[in-house]
Amino acid sequence: MAHVTLTTFREPDLIRFGLQEILRDHPEFELVDGRHADVVLVDPFPPTERSVADALQRITLASRAGSAVVAFTARPSLRMKSIARKAGCDGVADKFWGSTELTTYLSSVVETPDRPEHVLPFDGRKQEIVELVAKGGTNRAIAKKINVSEETVKRDLEVVMADLDLSNRAHVAAWAAAHGLVSA
Repeated sequence: MAHVTLTTFREPDLIRFGLQEILRDHPEFELVDGRHADVVLVDPFPPTERSVADALQRITLASRAGSAVVAFTARPSLRMKSIARKAGCDGVADKFWGSTELTTYLSSVVETPDRPEHVLPFDGRKQEIVELVAKGGTNRAIAKKINVSEETVKRDLEVVMADLDLSNRAHVAAWAAAHGLVSA
């Protein structure tokens, strides 16, 4: 792994201190101040700002540096991930991740920035459901394949469709193809 520089965008000192502690055992990562970095970490939804307009403004300002921009927020919801994706973030990371999970994820963002899973607004199970819907799977077949209930598949698919503003399975399939999850 090559040397990766990180900076934060308008984060409190406490967050920067926490990052320094997390990165202490990972010398390939360096937290830098006020200069170009490989990755800019920005919290689109800090506790004092909760509107979508504020989130979009923070992401837009952070992305002006020409670096990879990763939304770095506490317990990102599907809605937060979707907003970050639509605003052009290269990824979404959770402030509660441990050092290994965070550094592995940031490495993958830097090494393979065009991989769609960096910016998908949902977790692995929902991604798998979307992929299987795009391949023509029924709720029953998907449930059997991933070992969950049919109701879980239905609920997860409804959440994904609401979050992505899609109205049916055909739209889900088209979205999956457009985002590189399946071949068109």
